[in-house]
Amino acid sequence: MIHKANFYLNYKEKRFLKNLRPLSTYSKIIHGANFGRGVEATSLIPECSLIGVYPGQSITIKTLLEKEEFVNKSIKCCFLHPNNSIVDPTDIFGYLQDTPSRRIAFINEPISGVRANTISVSSRSCIWYLTIREIKTGEQLFTNYGYSYKRDYETSVSDEENSFDNPDSLNVKELNCLKSAAVKYSWLKSDLAELLEKESQ
Repeated sequence: MIHKANFYLNYKEKRFLKNLRPLSTYSKIIHGANFGRGVEATSLIPECSLIGVYPGQSITIKTLLEKEEFVNKSIKCCFLHPNNSIVDPTDIFGYLQDTPSRRIAFINEPISGVRANTISVSSRSCIWYLTIREIKTGEQLFTNYGYSYKRDYETSVSDEENSFDNPDSLNVKELNCLKSAAVKYSWLKSDLAELLEKESQ
């Protein structure tokens, strides 16, 4: 029964992803003054919307460490999935190519004093980006990379009251968005439930 349930969720996720409008069709790469290349919305993006999955090749931690020896910068773009696999969007030289399929990987962290408007949530196989509030035309997309991310700049992620890593920081509207997403996107239910459970403790 569990196997069938997982198969059904995987099918729903794949079908949703296949029909999902690519982020590149309603956003553009910008060269911001904060952290280099970023992503700006070219049309309104509703809250509680899945905008896509973090792109790249799934690799092991061992492979990443081997690659890091000769292309140190690639680790800055990699994303750790809860199943301990690594999603690496860079090429063999550690460069993040400016292509439509890699658009999500260009979403920056917010500068200090600015709140993120997207959050990363995981399914069994993918890392999805979910909008936590409405993003207006011309507004830059921001997300927090987490406390473990190595950074050499000032960002709101260091402020516990302004980080999605700390569920207590979410306001009522954002929490309701996560609750709605858990129902709307069933393949994310367990990951969102874990985050919401932390908030209720």
